[in-house]
Amino acid sequence: MRFLLYPAPTEMETWSIRGWIRFRCVPFKWLSRFCFGLLLFGFPAESLTAQTGFDSDSFERPDVMMGLSPVRMDSLDLQAHLYHQENEILRESRTLQQAIRSASPREAGPHLLDLYMRLSTAHQRLGEMEIAFEQVYRALSLAEDWEWWDRIPRLLTRIGTLFQELGNPEEAVIHLEQASNLARELGIDPVQQEADLGLARLFRESGDTQAALDILEALRVQGVRESDLGHVWALEMGRWHLQFGESRLARRWFEESLHGFRENGEQIGEAEVLVALAGLEQREGRIASSGRWLHEALNGLEMDRHSRQMLEIQGHLYEHYRDLGEYQQALSALEARTAIGERISNQEYERARAEFETRFEVRRSQEQNRQLMAEQSRQEARISFQRWIGMGGGFLFLFLATISFYLYRDLKERMRLNRDLEEKNRELDRLDGVKNRILAIVSHDLRGPLHSFDGFLQLLEKGKVSGEQLVQMGGSLRGRIRANQMTMENLLEWAKTQMTGVELHPKVVEVQPIVERVWEVISGQAEEKKLSLQIEMEVGVQSWSDPDVVRLVLRNLLGNAIKFSHPKGVIVVRGEEKRNEIRMTVEDRGVGIPEEMQDRILTGEGVTTEGTAKEKGSGLGLALSISYIESQGGRLWFDSTPGEGTRFHFTLPALSRRPLDGMEGS
Repeated sequence: MRFLLYPAPTEMETWSIRGWIRFRCVPFKWLSRFCFGLLLFGFPAESLTAQTGFDSDSFERPDVMMGLSPVRMDSLDLQAHLYHQENEILRESRTLQQAIRSASPREAGPHLLDLYMRLSTAHQRLGEMEIAFEQVYRALSLAEDWEWWDRIPRLLTRIGTLFQELGNPEEAVIHLEQASNLARELGIDPVQQEADLGLARLFRESGDTQAALDILEALRVQGVRESDLGHVWALEMGRWHLQFGESRLARRWFEESLHGFRENGEQIGEAEVLVALAGLEQREGRIASSGRWLHEALNGLEMDRHSRQMLEIQGHLYEHYRDLGEYQQALSALEARTAIGERISNQEYERARAEFETRFEVRRSQEQNRQLMAEQSRQEARISFQRWIGMGGGFLFLFLATISFYLYRDLKERMRLNRDLEEKNRELDRLDGVKNRILAIVSHDLRGPLHSFDGFLQLLEKGKVSGEQLVQMGGSLRGRIRANQMTMENLLEWAKTQMTGVELHPKVVEVQPIVERVWEVISGQAEEKKLSLQIEMEVGVQSWSDPDVVRLVLRNLLGNAIKFSHPKGVIVVRGEEKRNEIRMTVEDRGVGIPEEMQDRILTGEGVTTEGTAKEKGSGLGLALSISYIESQGGRLWFDSTPGEGTRFHFTLPALSRRPLDGMEGS
């Protein structure tokens, strides 16, 4: 059997246990802090220290790590447990960091290693694998310094599982074999069995099935079946038999493993067994039964705690229904998988944003403290200086006048700096709002249709779409892509105006041809609803405007009219010249705007609702139109009756407002 990676020291060898562990199990401290991070992740471990907030030197000198008190550490430990139960992973990791800072190895004992292990698990769940590795290596170094030998095998097992998740089976095998050998020599059976189970899984997945079977049979002899890891061992036995096509034996072991996971309340393990049973049913040709196992696995998980497992199971369900030819169910599973993926992406985005905001607040607090200390030092210097002035006697008035002058100048300078700082903060807040809105639109309005298009292409590749379904789904996707195109154009134009402001290039333009060209561009959307356009304006009406602005406003207003019109309806565009302006009207006879929303339409909040054919929008088009119309000196307003339709009005400068020759560029 394959267990030993290095030969065990004989009695003639003079190695101590400490030296043996250092040589066979634990990398040198400088290697774990610098070379490991540099070789594996491309940056030195000092950056990890900066991210976690720990001081590496404190682990070299245990006397520096004397904390506040054991009571403080226990209180933070309990609070971290509560955050873990509530699935507040970020808060759990911060609380564990505080608990580690407030503890000392002398007072906390090996319990300090448990805090490091939980902190590593929290960073692993956050997807921060490099920091998860860093915490385990810190715990390993600490266990060696304080000679907590019985804890080292479990730490090595943890490192092996991290390497396994990272997709590095060679390093995973090395650490798991080291953990198994050391646990066997120290007589720690549960840790040795856990490490051996990890080795069996790695050997099975790498194709070394004989080595995996040797390990599993050795564990059977040790009585692992009656231990707390019996259900995990049964799962590995089932997977081994399934790999060799022994379905009957695999089913028996899977059912035994399922019983054990359910008794222990391990939801993720139960879901793994149910997915394995579904694969077994599919291999035996009972495809309908495999769906029952997949649904049972899905029902046993919670969205807030097991979203990634649910994402994987929804993928299996999609393939299951696709193979059965139930394309509606397959599409539902694909949409559910897409929704879960978006939820995970949003959670990761919110977590990253919260982490950034927290770090920003910490840095700002540090900067404020530094400024306060500097101000305190200046105040103390001024007080000392004033005492010397008091001793001067006859020069009192002169010194007081000098100090008043400098104080006044300093106050003016500070007020100026404060004004500049407030202006920069307002600009940063505005740019941050632009960024957040762009990210929200990209993540919600643009990504959804692309996922649907990807799912349609997958069905099309497999030849699972009939001609009628192809026409129906193709028309729907074409509408979504056109809506996406308009949203992207509005998004780019809006971002440009937010970053650089509105730039106008007015010239003489004839309005009616622009209306006709815009209608030709978006006529594809109108044809889906069989809408028609009616233009009521005199030929030759001209305006002194930027033609791009006129096209953008008409495109958005006509697009909204199409979106909220009923099929076979009519859209009317009117235009007439009054005094020094041209008043344009875009009228539809659709659903109208609800009264409770009318006050918010022109506020620039980006209000959006679904159209009559479930069309979606970003809410940027109307905000852009208002901005550009007002930049030309015009205005935009509307009147609407719910259930009858809406009329949007806007004004353009008439040709009479054209500047004199030689002033067009002003």
